[in-house]
Amino acid sequence: MPRLSLPVLLLGLLACAHASIPDEKPPSRPPTREGAPDSSRFVLIRAGSNLYSRADVGAELLNEYKAPPTSGVPFTNVFRLVDEHRNWLELESLGDDDDLHCELGLRPLRGLRLKLFAPVESLVPAVARPVSLTWTDGTALSLEPGVPAFPGDGPGRSVAVASRLRFPFSPPDGAVADWYPASTHAPVPKSASLHLSRESLLMGQLRYGDAAVAFVGSLDPTLLVASSVPADFKTALATVQIRCARFTVRVPSPEVRPFKPLLGLLGTESEKGPAPRIGAKVYWRDGTEAGEVIGEFHFDSEEQPAGDRRCFQKALRYRDPKEADLGPSLLHLCLDPADAPPSP
Repeated sequence: MPRLSLPVLLLGLLACAHASIPDEKPPSRPPTREGAPDSSRFVLIRAGSNLYSRADVGAELLNEYKAPPTSGVPFTNVFRLVDEHRNWLELESLGDDDDLHCELGLRPLRGLRLKLFAPVESLVPAVARPVSLTWTDGTALSLEPGVPAFPGDGPGRSVAVASRLRFPFSPPDGAVADWYPASTHAPVPKSASLHLSRESLLMGQLRYGDAAVAFVGSLDPTLLVASSVPADFKTALATVQIRCARFTVRVPSPEVRPFKPLLGLLGTESEKGPAPRIGAKVYWRDGTEAGEVIGEFHFDSEEQPAGDRRCFQKALRYRDPKEADLGPSLLHLCLDPADAPPSP
């Protein structure tokens, strides 16, 4: 093998050293866990959590009501996770992107993209990747990313909540995390010839693996059966597809019943309040920028101006007059006069 001359050898070493020098330019976006891009991270925030206009408990408080407990499992709202600041989460409201998520954004904020901050303890874990579990008795449970996954009754146990149904389960490693990516979801059937009886749900007769489906909430769900086959002479295996979850349960055969849909009642459209211009910037009352209007949005009423800007308010929760007072829940935002609704 011929020897390389010293100059050639030095040139080769310099070329290798140059090739190994890392690019010192900053990345185009901050690095995130598991390499996920910033815009793909979404989190679930416990309903009733305090939300602030900046990462400071002395900042303007957006939402102060406390959601009433429901069978020990609270409701959640979806936000995009912009960044993390020690004990704070920097969030952005969804605007109009609810269809990509299992839970809803804060509904009164539809049409707005607001920057908000929440204490990190308000975070609820979520299913972060598809989960598919099967058991030898023919039962099964599938969960899609974005389903809330609360701590369960023991190590390695979680409780998923989808469409107000409660599913105890043991998640595979890495299936539950602090954030999840948005994704499309399996369609939910709008009609069927069979359904599971209300009594079978309330009595814990919808069994899968070593657990049972339970109900969380006040409105009885209609569980349409996608398929049903006899398991033995007393029970059936019934499969149900709901938003972000599909499950096959063993249930007493008489509880799989013919379904007769009820005619819905026509609702009346409520009167709409003042609407800002789409594309308008919105501001907190202290003058800092809060976000922008990205779709149809209506305030409830106008209030006192802040400097040169006109200000408006919007209720974040509609309370029954018979309910106990759960605290203030008003959104206060201001607009430049050119972007504000016409004066009455």
